[in-house]
Amino acid sequence: MSVRIGLLSATIMVCLASAGAAWAQPGLANKVEEPYVTKGLTEVEVRGGRLTGGPDGGDNAEIIEVEHGFTDHVSFTGVANFDDGELESLGVETIVNFGKLAGLDIGFYADYMQPVHNGPGEIETKFLFARRNADSEVLFNLILQKSMTSHPGEGDTEVGYAAQATKALGSEDFQAGIQAFGDVGTGHHSAEIYVGPVARLELDESGIDLEAAYLFALGEARNDARGQWRIALGWERKF
Repeated sequence: MSVRIGLLSATIMVCLASAGAAWAQPGLANKVEEPYVTKGLTEVEVRGGRLTGGPDGGDNAEIIEVEHGFTDHVSFTGVANFDDGELESLGVETIVNFGKLAGLDIGFYADYMQPVHNGPGEIETKFLFARRNADSEVLFNLILQKSMTSHPGEGDTEVGYAAQATKALGSEDFQAGIQAFGDVGTGHHSAEIYVGPVARLELDESGIDLEAAYLFALGEARNDARGQWRIALGWERKF
């Protein structure tokens, strides 16, 4: 386990060192990833987001994912990305669970997305951190993106983050809290942040999960929109 954590730490340092002065745009249909994987569990999820207000108000994106846990440490997922209802790219992703370190659950996420029309592919990695107890959960993702373009100045590594803190209210099936997506900002660029309330309902008997959030735009994000709606519908079953 110590070797795995050491490799993970080294990878983070190398990626951050190569990041330069780039930043990652907060994705409309992205989610705050968990590092947990369950062997034999298949999950189907549909997520969407829509900007409100500002010059980009009305823009929307959708994602469809089918994930399967092959072990208790590794899952693979097929992904389809849509932009304003049109298929934009297809890809694959994996999550690797490294176990615990200093009371945190640690994981690694990687995906490759290829546009269905002309354009370079994109690699995205996320370093996943979580802390969970009986009635609350805190998640943090450090996000690194890189376009596979050969054009000068367009292939920089971009850095962003996603975070979420939720607590069960009344029962374990309903959780509410706060969610945030953003970038790190640079000397030439103020950070773009979307943050706001999130609620999640888990119907364990049917395997259905529902999640909804409204995130307010902060920083330079307000130049494009005033906020964004997010909604997700998931279904899972263990085979």
